[in-house]
Amino acid sequence: MRNFEFDGIALDGFSPKDAWAKIIEKYDRAPESGYSVSLVNANTFYEIKHNPAYRNALIAMNLRLIDSTPLAFIMRNLPSGSELIAKCPGPELFALALHSDQRHVPHYLVGATEDVLRRLRVKFEKAGLQVQTFSPAFTSDISELERQVNSFLDGKPRGIVWVGLGGMKQDFVSQRIGATTTHVCIGVGAAFDFEAGTLRRAPKFYRNLGLEWVFRLSQEPRRLWKRYLFGNSNLLKLALAELLARTVARFGKPN
Repeated sequence: MRNFEFDGIALDGFSPKDAWAKIIEKYDRAPESGYSVSLVNANTFYEIKHNPAYRNALIAMNLRLIDSTPLAFIMRNLPSGSELIAKCPGPELFALALHSDQRHVPHYLVGATEDVLRRLRVKFEKAGLQVQTFSPAFTSDISELERQVNSFLDGKPRGIVWVGLGGMKQDFVSQRIGATTTHVCIGVGAAFDFEAGTLRRAPKFYRNLGLEWVFRLSQEPRRLWKRYLFGNSNLLKLALAELLARTVARFGKPN
């Protein structure tokens, strides 16, 4: 399933398998243009509420996948929603690339620590895939971060750039690189850590119930509590507002 709008953002309800097929199709059929992909979750909508530049960057991206069980559930069950809307978790999309047979595609991994990147290089090389990695120096300056990534990519063959910088940073960088180069850029959050084995992903029981955030919070409470408190509560408010707006549009205002 393709575009469904939520809070003014068009979301693409592809499964990891369908999303990966679309990304590879874009890579193979449009070699002269870049492409950017965001994995949208509850916190994304909280951040764009307070940062118009981030909202604009998100809108400018080519593909906005749903990386949130609660968000996918809301999109399926709102009026005019569809049961065909799928969730696309970043770790599963990244794993598909690692286990694919697309050996003609160079992969560039940007973000995480040198230890995580070393582990990932071993995995990609064992799979027979082309891979190079880069751990940018920490900065809160998006322009400086973009400069570092551009410097790393300069002169390298067109490929898929996996950006594991978290939240706004990875989406800003992915959007700009996708718009100014011919690379395909995908922001994948903590997928590097999960695949490298340095961070444990929530068991399927939690994920199937939409409670992966509870497991993540138990792992990193000091870092994540604000994200989940404000992100989840804001998502609930947006869902209620969307429900009201779509109900009124469908049935008209009550007398």
